[in-house]
Amino acid sequence: MILKSLLWGCAFASVGFAAQAATFANGGFELGDLSGWSSSGGVVEVVTAADDAIVTPPFGAHYDPVEGDYFAKLTAGEDLGVYTLLSQPFDLLVASSLTGSAAFLAFDYIPYDDDAFVRILSAATNQIVFSSSVSEVGDYGHTSWTHFATGPLAAGAYVLEAGVRDIGDVGGSS
Repeated sequence: MILKSLLWGCAFASVGFAAQAATFANGGFELGDLSGWSSSGGVVEVVTAADDAIVTPPFGAHYDPVEGDYFAKLTAGEDLGVYTLLSQPFDLLVASSLTGSAAFLAFDYIPYDDDAFVRILSAATNQIVFSSSVSEVGDYGHTSWTHFATGPLAAGAYVLEAGVRDIGDVGGSS
C-alpha cells in the first residue's frame, strides 16, 4: 500500500486561562517535546515548522508557529480509519475558556476523505473546536492556521484531544 501522509498541526501556546485557573502542562509545546501529553498511533512530534510536501502550485503551504517556537504535528498511521491521537487531561479550577490554533494538510484526494479534529472532552461535554477533512479542503488541499476558542468551560476535569486519520489509500507497492 502507498501510505499517504496526513498532517495536522496544532499550537496551544495561547491557552486562554490564567495559570492559577488550570492544571495544564506544556500547553504550547514550548519545552520542545511532548512532556505532559499522551499519544497513540501514527507519528506525533513537536516541530518548529512544517511544509506541505506538494510544493508545485497551486499546492504547497509553509507553517510556522502561531505563538512561541513550537507546535505539534500529527501524522496519520498505517492503520486505515484509526486516529492518531494527542491528548492531555487537565483540571479547571475556575470557569474558563481555552484558545489555540490548528491546521489540516490533506495529502490525499476524494474518495479518501481523511479528517482531523481538536476537541474538549468531559463527563458533560464533547466540544469540537476544530475539524476539517479532504472533502472540505479539496484534493491535496489544506487550511491555514485556524484560531479556535472553546465556549465557557465550568470548573472541572477535562481532556484536550487532537486526532487525524487516513481513511484509505490507493493500492500499490511501496
